[in-house]
This record gives sequence, C-alpha cells and structure tokens, in this order.
Amino acid sequence: MDNFKLVYLEWCDSIEGSGNWLNLEAANEWCENEDWIIKQVSFIIKETDEYLFLASKINPQKDGEIMVGGVLKIPLTWIRKKVIIPDSIFSVSQS
Repeated sequence: MDNFKLVYLEWCDSIEGSGNWLNLEAANEWCENEDWIIKQVSFIIKETDEYLFLASKINPQKDGEIMVGGVLKIPLTWIRKKVIIPDSIFSVSQS
C-alpha cells in the first residue's frame, strides 16, 4: 500500500512572450506585468532536496500496480508556497 499527500502549491513557471519583436520599453512592460505564478493542487509522489514530483491523478489497478497521470517535476527553488492539505494522506491499494 502506498500513501500520498495532497499539497497546495504556488510556484513560478517560466513564460515566453508572443515571439514578436518588441522594443526594450515594451519588453520590460511585458515582463513586469505578465503573471507567472501557478496555483495547483496535486499528490506528492516523491520529494527530494532538489524537486517535487507530482501527479494530478492516481489510479490503482487490480493487479496492484499504481498508474499516475498529469505528472510534473518542479524544482524546489521555483516553489513560493507549499501547504500540505490537512488530513489528506491517501492510502492507495488495489480495489
């Protein structure tokens, strides 16, 4: 049986402009006004000193294998806020 915590995160993602040429003033304005904070709730699959490995979906199979979907690896330095959702440890086993 595996246990997974549910976590709320706010993290900074890299973003790219439209690909059009901009003068420096317009480029700076885009940079200052573009929102890059992602807000997300996911299951923690693995946590290391460098990153969080997350999944948005967990699907236990009858053969005991656990399938995950919507996987994402986020460097810890990108995370601005991390809140483990209280009482959210889910035990996953075959149905």
